[in-house]
Amino acid sequence: MRAFLATTVIAGLMTGMAMAQSSAPSRPSTASAPAAKGLTDKQIQAVLEAVAKAPLPPSRNKPLDKPQVTPIASNNVHLGGSLAIENPLPGLQFVCVLLGHGMAAPTREYACVTDDGKVTYPFAADKDFAPLLAAADWAPWKDDDYLKIAMLYVHLGSKAGEDGWTLLRKPEDFRHIKFNMPKEGTPQAEKRMQDADKVKAPEVIHTKAGTMVRLVEWHIIGGVMRSWTFEFKNDKTLAVTHEDLCRWGGGGYD
Repeated sequence: MRAFLATTVIAGLMTGMAMAQSSAPSRPSTASAPAAKGLTDKQIQAVLEAVAKAPLPPSRNKPLDKPQVTPIASNNVHLGGSLAIENPLPGLQFVCVLLGHGMAAPTREYACVTDDGKVTYPFAADKDFAPLLAAADWAPWKDDDYLKIAMLYVHLGSKAGEDGWTLLRKPEDFRHIKFNMPKEGTPQAEKRMQDADKVKAPEVIHTKAGTMVRLVEWHIIGGVMRSWTFEFKNDKTLAVTHEDLCRWGGGGYD
C-alpha cells in the first residue's frame, strides 16, 4: 500500500490524531515535571502549559500526575539501544510528551517548541511539518542533512517510533534482528532471510527538480519493513511515498 502526498502538503502517515473526550479525566499537573535534557526551563514550561490546555487523547491508560517531557528518541534493547534522531532545523526542539501508562500502549503526543517558547502541540507531521520546511533555509544542507530530515519525519509519523525503529543500510542489518523472529531452520526463517535482500542503502539524489531521499526502515511495533521516498522540491514543498515491503516479528503491547 502506498500513501501519496500532494506537493503542497505532507499526507498523513500518523497514528490517530488527538481527540477531545466528552468527559475528560483530570488534567496532569504542570508543576515539577521531570526535566528534559537539552531543553531550557522556559521551553519545558511552555510545553507543559500547552499540554494543560489541550484535550487528552482517548486512552485506557491512567493519566500521569506529572507529564514527562523528553527529547524524541528511538530506544529498544532488541535493536541495539538507541537510534539518534537528529534535527537539522535550527531554533527548534522536538519532544515527546508521555501522558499516561497502563496495559495498553503508552499515551504519548509529540510537540515542537522554538527557542523562545512557541509551542505546536500536539504536533502532527501531516500538517505541521510542511510550514517548518517552507520556512527553513535549505541552501546550506548537505546530503546528511536531507537524510536527517527524512529520518525525523519517519519518527514523528508514528508515536510507536519511541519504542524502537531502525534505519536499515544493508541486508545484514535486518538479518541480525532476532526479536520475535521465526525459529532458525524453519521455512519462515528462510523467507525472512530472503526478504532482507529488499534492503537498499539510503540514497540522496540531486535532480533538476530538487533532492530525493530514499531509505528503508523497520519498526519493532508492527514488525514492518518499509521503504520511503522523499522529494524535496525546488519550490520548498515535500512529497512523500512509502511502501510496506514485508512484515516479520511484530512485537507489540500487552
